[in-house]
Amino acid sequence: KQVEGFETKRVTLKHAWPPKRNKGSLWEQILNLTDKLNEQFETETRDLQCVPRMDKSCLVFSQGTATAQGGDVLALVMDGKKGRIDTIQCKNVVSCTPADVRKKWWTRLGVFVNNKTNWDNKTDCDLYPQRGKDETWANQSQEMAYAHYSLVGLEKLAELCKERCSLEEVTIGQRIIATSLAMNQTTFNFPIPNRTNLRVWFREMLEPTISVLVPSDAIELEEEG
Repeated sequence: KQVEGFETKRVTLKHAWPPKRNKGSLWEQILNLTDKLNEQFETETRDLQCVPRMDKSCLVFSQGTATAQGGDVLALVMDGKKGRIDTIQCKNVVSCTPADVRKKWWTRLGVFVNNKTNWDNKTDCDLYPQRGKDETWANQSQEMAYAHYSLVGLEKLAELCKERCSLEEVTIGQRIIATSLAMNQTTFNFPIPNRTNLRVWFREMLEPTISVLVPSDAIELEEEG
């Protein structure tokens, strides 16, 4: 099937990128994450090497488990020998959640929103929070650490796609929150960082599909960040 000139194929990943955090020390989990991802790298699906593709192709990934700490949907968009990973975090909620809760949604996409009071389009953020094994994590906020954790998994998946698909480079592309909230429900009080590759898709942008797939009386309230 073609979408906007790209040949598309759906692939279900074997693992979660990254795997869900446990209730232990967040600092220890961050230190051990790279080793876990390297193990996943070796056993992740080899089918990518066998996917026949045109110059413009897109592999749409479903996370390997429902407990993945990263985005719900990931897409490898390939144009020639270069590619990018777009990631989408889906949030189905019954009513408008507090702004502080919505701010935490970005952490699943590897984005740390710095500003705690200003929720307009000038909201500041860090797209690559605290990369590397840095002992300063012990003094950083949990939200920043959560964002870093998700980012490491996303970058490792990009490395995997580069190798499996024999690409010259794979970059981190658009990071998107897709929400069942309508624009008028947010009263324009939604933390949308002012960066070109960050997006929020509101209910109006997903109609009529979202009404068919997720009827309003079947949407469950989700509070977790």
